[in-house]
Amino acid sequence: MNRMPAIAVIAIASVVGLAACANPTTTGSPSAESTRGSVSSGATPTSTGGRPSTGDDLDIAKFADKPCELVTPEQLASLGKLRPAKPESDPFGVKCVWPGNDPRDDTSYIVTLLSKGGTFEVRRDNAKDLPVFAEVTVGGRDAFSYDTTDGKSSCSTGVKVSAEHLIMAQSTLGRQDAANAGKPCQASEKLAAIVVSNLKG
Repeated sequence: MNRMPAIAVIAIASVVGLAACANPTTTGSPSAESTRGSVSSGATPTSTGGRPSTGDDLDIAKFADKPCELVTPEQLASLGKLRPAKPESDPFGVKCVWPGNDPRDDTSYIVTLLSKGGTFEVRRDNAKDLPVFAEVTVGGRDAFSYDTTDGKSSCSTGVKVSAEHLIMAQSTLGRQDAANAGKPCQASEKLAAIVVSNLKG
């Protein structure tokens, strides 16, 4: 099955998704893993406005014009065979897309910096009734993983980076990704952990 349509779907930054995958940087135990479809953020693309800092905020603004620099070439190589990165605009922020070298066989990834359209809590709560949902921890930060179907081929992981902002890491598995076979949330959480680590500096 051609995976590109699925990538286009999960690329929507307002989605929210699930994971119950075992990953050294995460905790939680959902019943499945994937991301086909989207969940509304419950907000229009406007700022959430003046919420107080939690004291451990991560600054995503410095990557607003270069989201693809959030992951180094070496880190990308550890994720699989990928085509060159493609930065794209999004109604709720900016994102970078790393298509699998062969979308059918190689896993594809997306990272979105969500600076508008709803807080972490809003997006997490909107995802709770999805078929696949789990609250997890990524890089020591609150996170959630979800999918709108069975969580076996794609997944989204949202991580709180400040009172107003979050990052969303998404994966769509390729047929030859044996390491993550049937566990797309494991893949999205791994990518999310890389991004959080790089944001910490």
